[in-house]
Amino acid sequence: MSSSKKLEVKDQSVQFHINLMQSTISRMANSSAACKTAAVAIVSLLVTLSPEDFRKDAILLAILPIISFASMDTYYLSLEKDLRSQYNEFVAKLHMGTLEEGELYRITARNTRFYKQIVSPSIYIYYGSMLIMSILARLTILK
Repeated sequence: MSSSKKLEVKDQSVQFHINLMQSTISRMANSSAACKTAAVAIVSLLVTLSPEDFRKDAILLAILPIISFASMDTYYLSLEKDLRSQYNEFVAKLHMGTLEEGELYRITARNTRFYKQIVSPSIYIYYGSMLIMSILARLTILK
């Protein structure tokens, strides 16, 4: 049962949908930040709290959480960007007066383009520098 009723900004259902999309986008951004925080905490703990004779191996072991958290962060970033795109499309249709009732509450992951987000500065600068520092520490500092 598809409805073709045109919606306006002041409609309560439109406001609820916009708030729902904004909160979902915020959750993705918060999850991304949590990945970065957890990665730093785990890598720091592995390197600083490991016994002296195990420290070289701990630095190598630290690469695993860096890659894992970078992957999760990339996924959250791709979802966030997709949802932002959907949000912008929704608002554009709303302002053009072409938004229909059937378009409400449809929030799905469409084009996550996970692989394209790896080159995002928020990913490669952050995790790349952690990875490089770990490798340099393994090669130089702890000989």
